[in-house]
Amino acid sequence: MLISPKWVGSSLTVALLSLSLFAALPANAVNDVHDGRVVTSGNFSNTANGKTTFINSGSGGLWVRENGTIRGIEVNAAGTPTNNGGTLHFYAPNSVVRIDGRINVNALQNNQGAYLGQGGKVFVDAAYYYQSGHIFANGFSGGLVQLNVGSATIQPGASIQAKGFGGAGGVISIQSDGVVQLKPNTLLDSSGKVAGTFDGNLINIEAGAVRAAGAMRANGVVTNVQEGSRGGTIRLIATGNTNLNQVRQALQDATTPGTQTGQLIPTFSNSERNTLNSELQDTVNRLDGDIQISGTFNPQNQSQVFPALLSANGSAGAVAASNDTLQENTLRAGDGGTIILSAMRNVQNLGIVEANGGNGVSQGNPVRGGNGGTLVATAGDRIANDLFSYTTRNNGLLGQFQANGGSGGSASDTQYGGAVGGKGGLLAFSHKTGMANLGEIIAQGGSGGLGSQAGGSFRTSGGSGGQGGLLVISGPSNPTGGGLLQVNGGNGGQGNNPLSVQAIGGVAGVIATPNPVSLAQSQRVSQKFGNAGLNQNNSRGTGGNRPTSFLTAENELLSNAENLILLSRTIQGGQNFTRLNDRAESATVRSVLNPLNANLAADQIIVKDTTGSNRPYRNFIIGSNANQLGLTLVKEPAFFLKDAYEINLNNLNTLTVLTDGALTNTHEWGTGSFQNMGGGRLSLLSGGALQNGTGLVTQGRISGGSINLASRSAIENFDLLSVQGANDDSNIHGGSIQLNARGDLSNFGFRLIGVNGRLIGGTQRLNTNGNLLNLGDFQAVAHNDQPNLAATGGNIQLRAVGNVQNGNEAFSPVFVFATALSGNRGYGGNIRMHGQSVNNQNGDINVNGSLKNGVVTNSP
Repeated sequence: MLISPKWVGSSLTVALLSLSLFAALPANAVNDVHDGRVVTSGNFSNTANGKTTFINSGSGGLWVRENGTIRGIEVNAAGTPTNNGGTLHFYAPNSVVRIDGRINVNALQNNQGAYLGQGGKVFVDAAYYYQSGHIFANGFSGGLVQLNVGSATIQPGASIQAKGFGGAGGVISIQSDGVVQLKPNTLLDSSGKVAGTFDGNLINIEAGAVRAAGAMRANGVVTNVQEGSRGGTIRLIATGNTNLNQVRQALQDATTPGTQTGQLIPTFSNSERNTLNSELQDTVNRLDGDIQISGTFNPQNQSQVFPALLSANGSAGAVAASNDTLQENTLRAGDGGTIILSAMRNVQNLGIVEANGGNGVSQGNPVRGGNGGTLVATAGDRIANDLFSYTTRNNGLLGQFQANGGSGGSASDTQYGGAVGGKGGLLAFSHKTGMANLGEIIAQGGSGGLGSQAGGSFRTSGGSGGQGGLLVISGPSNPTGGGLLQVNGGNGGQGNNPLSVQAIGGVAGVIATPNPVSLAQSQRVSQKFGNAGLNQNNSRGTGGNRPTSFLTAENELLSNAENLILLSRTIQGGQNFTRLNDRAESATVRSVLNPLNANLAADQIIVKDTTGSNRPYRNFIIGSNANQLGLTLVKEPAFFLKDAYEINLNNLNTLTVLTDGALTNTHEWGTGSFQNMGGGRLSLLSGGALQNGTGLVTQGRISGGSINLASRSAIENFDLLSVQGANDDSNIHGGSIQLNARGDLSNFGFRLIGVNGRLIGGTQRLNTNGNLLNLGDFQAVAHNDQPNLAATGGNIQLRAVGNVQNGNEAFSPVFVFATALSGNRGYGGNIRMHGQSVNNQNGDINVNGSLKNGVVTNSP
């Protein structure tokens, strides 16, 4: 079988627009607002604290046509380019945004092609998003592309790039409560350096269902042999309970011809609308609540496979403290990054998911291989690392999960031996009903580098092999399917030590499963010490025997560099969590009975970090099969829980919780900080009722981030939900809050549910199969107070299969605001309430703008 190098390389080579082309396009006013269905090609400039806005007062949404080029550039007060990319906002919250051409907010380049500034920013608000063209937000540091949409389809050949060329990688974020489809031969690329706690080199997709058949890259990069980076983060969340009604209405609107000159052609034909509606509905029918990573075959050559690719590999080069404060300052290539897959139902991988360490550079004093990264998959039902087959099961691609250590570099100076291979990474899987592995799951140590040579003979020893990684499977049973589980140590490098000592092979890694005794009956297990390095006479030692596998403990705490992972199958009061990983450091987790109610049949998870408040965990992932789970992450020691201390939440960029049973959150906490470009990301997915008893807060600098609560039962919120941007000129967008319940959805929070931003109010989507009751306040406000800057109120959607009730005569008025009243160019936002009945009993609904009011739609 041939795996196409064209596809695996993902080299969607598109010529970057140069400064000369920028100058050739038609110019527009600074910080302007453009109204119309078809977005006309041109240069669009904004000041550092402003944006260019595209709206459509008529029908049909917004359309960048196939040959269109929208170029965004940042300028100073005099109108001179600052070298940074611009900021563009496409606003059609009840309709579609279709991108068939090019949106370019790249930084400007010099004559040698080097970027002179930072990548720009693109924001999209739409009920449905369709892309067959390209979005570029590249620069010395990558920019930000944020899509807040009902559903999205990215067609073959399309790409979104926010790459850093020398600086930090960018952020690509898709927030949706519907379907996100990435077709074959698509590319999302945020590659670049990962520096400190700055939220860069991130791809984040949250939706009802995620189908990924293209490539996502969040790789580290190297600018020279001494400077590289570890891999970034890819995070996919599937909540289920998808409702396509608004998408259908948006596509219907997009097939209506326009009325303005040059705007008459519908955004979609009837045939295109019908095809898209059918595709989206088919995905919901088969994959609602699922993450599917697939690919495709070449129709002309069934032996040629184009696999989907999720890649967060570390780069070559030596990581220095100046560009990565989370990796110790050793002469080592970049470690693999982090990939998180969390689905309310199933996770299916038919492609390649990898977070490998980078290979060490060969030089006089060679560089060690980078360590493998972290791959975590949690599923409310099943996990399948399966066989993608176009026709028969004998003609397909085996799914692959890999977190291998990189090879050590070879020595070219006789003073030095070969470098050590990197350690294998961490692979963690948590499921409820079963796991099938027909493919390959590998966390192998890297090979040691070669010793130096002179006159054709080795003069120094080779490097030692890296130790194998850690593979943990948590669930009711072992994986089935006869696939490969491999955690071998790396082989030692060839050389000739003067003391006749061979470079040792790496120690075998650890495999922990529900039943290790019978594991070999259902899987091919490879768990060996690496071979010792060759001597000058080419003799080699043999690898050691496979060590004993471990039984999966009921509750396990795993840690790998920046990530803290908790896999919990059944929680028993007072039981300590087991730690199998030697890299778990000093974090500890305990489960204890709820101290406030001894009769409650629930246990609390309390996270304590004994290293103090500066522990730089970036991601915390929980996969639990508990019938009822309490979650406590507190900022200060709780007066009744002596062991509950803070994990440094200012550095915790993401929290992902998936539990089969009920979930109760009882303490105020948050993610992100004002240092983060895209804000923190917080997702709580519950198989039972979800009750939030206190404030959830996430903050960001340019955009506020996201909060996503989903339940297979009911959701009750009793307190603050807040996604906020920084209160200064750097902030643009408020962020996103999504609540999705199969049962009733009730907001009793008397503090606001807010996604306020300076120039763009954020998005709130509340969706339920039951009734929706709101007795609290909603805000999606653009609070810009600077004259002549266009600001846009946010988008609030309240949707119920049953009834929507906003307010109650027994309470003070509740406020639902999507306003932009400050300044003199405010455009009111969008509020839409849909249900069998919509009862606004004691509510103040406001979409006013200082220049133009927005739209309120009540649709029983």
